Amino acid sequence: MFKNYFTTAWRNTIKHKAYAAFNITGLAIGLAVFIVTLLYVNTETGYDKWDAQLARVYRTGITKTSDGETTSMFWTAYPLGTQLVNTCPEAEAVTRINETGEQLITIGENSIYEKKIIAADSFFFKVFPYRFIEGSRQAALNAPNTAVISTAMAKKLFGNSTAVGKTIDVSAAYSGKKTYRVTGVIEKIGPSHLDFNICLYHIDRDPSYWGRQLYTTYVLLKPGASVPVMAAKAKQIYLNGEASYLYKQLSAENKTLAAPGAQAAEWLKTNSKLTGADVFFEPVANIHLNPVASGWRDAAANHPVLDTEKGNDKPVLYFSMAAILVLLLACINYTNLSVARAGRRAKETGMRKVMGAAKRQLVIQFLLEAFMQCLVALFLALLLSVWLTGFVNHAFHLQLRLFNILSPRNNLYFLGQLVAIVIVVTLLSGAYPAFILSSFKPVKVLTGNIAKTIKGAFARNGLVVLQFVISTAFVCCLVVIYAQLKYMQTNDAGFSTQQVLVLSPANTNIITPGQKDEKLAYIQNRLLQIPGVKQVAFADAYPGAPSVDVQQATYNGSTFDLAFHYVHYDYCKLLGMPLAAGRDFSAAYVTDSVNTAILNETAVRRLALKKPLGATINIMLRDYTIIGVIKDNYEAGYNTQVAPAIYAIGAKPGLLNYSSVLIKLSGNQAQAAVSSIQSLWKTVEPGFPIKYAWLDEEFGKLIEKYQRFGAITAMLAVISLVIALMGIFAIAAFTAAQRTKEIGIRKVFGGSVAGITLMLLKKFTVLVITALGAAFPLAYWFMHTWLQGFAYRAPINGPMFVLSGFAVAAIALTTVGLQAVKAAMASPIKSLRV
Repeated sequence: MFKNYFTTAWRNTIKHKAYAAFNITGLAIGLAVFIVTLLYVNTETGYDKWDAQLARVYRTGITKTSDGETTSMFWTAYPLGTQLVNTCPEAEAVTRINETGEQLITIGENSIYEKKIIAADSFFFKVFPYRFIEGSRQAALNAPNTAVISTAMAKKLFGNSTAVGKTIDVSAAYSGKKTYRVTGVIEKIGPSHLDFNICLYHIDRDPSYWGRQLYTTYVLLKPGASVPVMAAKAKQIYLNGEASYLYKQLSAENKTLAAPGAQAAEWLKTNSKLTGADVFFEPVANIHLNPVASGWRDAAANHPVLDTEKGNDKPVLYFSMAAILVLLLACINYTNLSVARAGRRAKETGMRKVMGAAKRQLVIQFLLEAFMQCLVALFLALLLSVWLTGFVNHAFHLQLRLFNILSPRNNLYFLGQLVAIVIVVTLLSGAYPAFILSSFKPVKVLTGNIAKTIKGAFARNGLVVLQFVISTAFVCCLVVIYAQLKYMQTNDAGFSTQQVLVLSPANTNIITPGQKDEKLAYIQNRLLQIPGVKQVAFADAYPGAPSVDVQQATYNGSTFDLAFHYVHYDYCKLLGMPLAAGRDFSAAYVTDSVNTAILNETAVRRLALKKPLGATINIMLRDYTIIGVIKDNYEAGYNTQVAPAIYAIGAKPGLLNYSSVLIKLSGNQAQAAVSSIQSLWKTVEPGFPIKYAWLDEEFGKLIEKYQRFGAITAMLAVISLVIALMGIFAIAAFTAAQRTKEIGIRKVFGGSVAGITLMLLKKFTVLVITALGAAFPLAYWFMHTWLQGFAYRAPINGPMFVLSGFAVAAIALTTVGLQAVKAAMASPIKSLRV
C-alpha cells in the first residue's frame, strides 16, 4: 500500500515540475538557514561536552561580600586545590592553571608570537581528557620544562614531522628565555571555554601561600559526589586559609591580635572588610553560555584562553528565533502554494473518493507528497548550507562544519536532528493542504463548483499576514541596526585615529620613565628623525583599549573612582582630543612631569568641580593639580558610559608602565615610515619581532561584532522577504483562479484591465497594511530592547519604520499586481470555458 502512495506521490511531483520546483525552492532556502543556525546552536551549546567525563568537572571560584558589595571571581589561591583533593573524598583530581600572556615561541631561526598559552600542573590532563595524537596522558607534563601542544601548533612549528621529543624556546621580556621539551600533541575534539595551543608545566614556587589568587582551579568529582557538600567543605577551607594568611600579615604589626582558631568566618568579619564568602562550583559545560563569574579588568581580547565574556547566550537566542521564523515562513509558503493549487487537484480528489478512497488514505497520500518534497528540499538545503556556512564562518570568525570527523557522536546527533526537522516541516507545511484537499465533496468538485468547496479563506489570509509581519519586522530591524552602525561610525568620537600607528614593545620597561632598561627619550628622538613621522607619544591605554586602571581619588574629603590614564607629552595633541578648558601638558612646565593632571568633563561633573583649574586631587599616592579639562570621548566605544578619567604624566616609580608607543604618520609617507620603524625596532628590541597595529583598526574592532550582526540580519531580511513574496504570489494566483469566470464576465460587460487589476489588488492591500500594523510594534520592541545594550545610541523614529513598510508594501503589491494584470488581460472566452 505504501509503495502505491510513494509511486503516486512521485508521479504527481514529476508531472507538476514547475509547482514542485517552486515549493522545494522555498523550503530549501528556509531549511538551509535553519540548518546553519542549528550548527551554530549545536556548537555554542556543545562547549565542554565532547567527553562524558567533563560532566563531572567543575570550575571553582569565590563569591565575596565586602563593604556591602558582592563580587564573584574565578581566580583562587594555589593551596585551595591542594587541600580540596587531600581532605575531600568527593574530589577525584584537581588541577590549577594560569594564563601566561603573550610569549615569543622560537624554533631555530623562526619565531612567532602566541597568546593562547597556559601553565598547568601535572594533573591537568587527568581532569581534561584530551585525545593524545603523540605522546601519552601519563607522560605529559610529568617534569619541569615540559610542554604539550595542539595539533594546529604542532603543524605550525614542526610541519608534518613528529613533535614529541623536540624543544621549543619560550621567551618573555621580563622572565627571559626558557626551553621546553614537547611531551605530547593533543587533538581538540570539540569546543571548550579553555582555548589553548600550548600547555607548559608549572607548579607554584610556594604551594602553601594563600596571598596570590592567580589560579583557575578545576575539580574532577567522583561519580555520585554531592556538589553542595563539596562546596560547603571548600568554603571552610577557603575561610581558614584566608584567615590564616591575613593573621600572618596583621600580627606582624599587632602582636596582641588573637589567632582565628575554629571561627574563621567571625574572625574575618572582625578583622577585615570580608563579611561573607562562598566557594562556588560551576560545571564547565555552563561556563561558555552562563558563567557565574566572568571578565577581566582589561579587554577580554587580551585573554583569548579563557572564555570571559558574559552574554554568549544572547546571540544563540536571537539567531535561533530568527531561524525558526524563516523556517516558519518557508512552511507557510508551501502551505499557500499547495492551497493555491488545490483547484487543479479537486477533480482528482473527487474521483478518488468516488472510487472508494477514505479521507485517511487521501491525507496520507498528500502528506507523503509533502514528505518527498521536503526530502528533496533537505538535500538542496545541505548543498546550500555548504556555501552559507562559509559566509557565516567568515563573518563571525566561526568554524562551523556540517560533519565533524573527530566526533561521530555529534554527527549522529545532527542526523537525528535532521530527521526530526523533516518530520516537523512535513507536518507544518503539508498538514493543512492535506486536510483541505481530502475534505472536498465529490458531487461539488465533479460538477465544477470548486471555488465554494475550498474553504479556509481566513486562515489563508492570516498566513499571508503572518509572513509579511515576519519579513517586515526583519526589514525594520535591519534599518535600525544600520542606523546604529552609521551613528557609531560617523559620530564625533572626540579623537582622531587616522594614520596613527600603535607599537607594543615586548618589554614595556624600555618606554617607562624610572625603569632600569628605560630608553624613552632615545626611542622618541629616533622615531621623530624618520621621514613621515609627525608626532610620538607614550601611554598605557588608547582608544579601542581604554584604561582599566580605576583608582580611588580624594577631593574635599570625599572619595571617587577615576580611570587613571598614564600618558606622556603630546598624547592629547597626537589624538586630536580637544580641550574644554585650561591647557595641555607641555615640556616647558617642569611640574607637568611630576604632579599636574587633566580631567575629562565627566570627572569634573562627578567631583562637582565648579572651578576645576587649579583644584588639587589626591590619587595614586600623590597630589595632582588640575591644569586642563578635555572633552568627553568614546575611547571605550558606545556600549558603556564615558567613565570619569584623569590623565597624568607623573606617577610614583614602579606603580605604572607605559605599554604603547603612538606614532602619527604623514599619509603620503606612511608606507616608507613603517618600513623604517621596523628597521629601527630591530636595534631597540633585537630579541623580539616588532608588534604594531593601526589605531583606526583597533578602535574599529569595538563595533565589528555589530557589523557582523547587521550583515546576518540583512541576509535574513532578504531571504524572508523573498519567501514572503513567493507566498503572496501563490495566493494571488489562487485568488485569480477562483475569480476566473467573474473576471471574464466583467470583461464581456466592458470592464477595463485597470479596473479589474485594482479590484484584485484591493484585498492584498488590506492584508499588507494589516501586516505592517502588526510588524511595527513588534520590531520596535525588539530593537528598543537591543539598543539598551548601548549607552549611546541612534534614536528610533517613525520615518525608519514608515519607509521600511513602504518598501515592503511596494514590492509585495508589485508582485501581486503582475499576477493581477495577467489575469485581467486573459481572454474572456477562455475564462468563461473554465
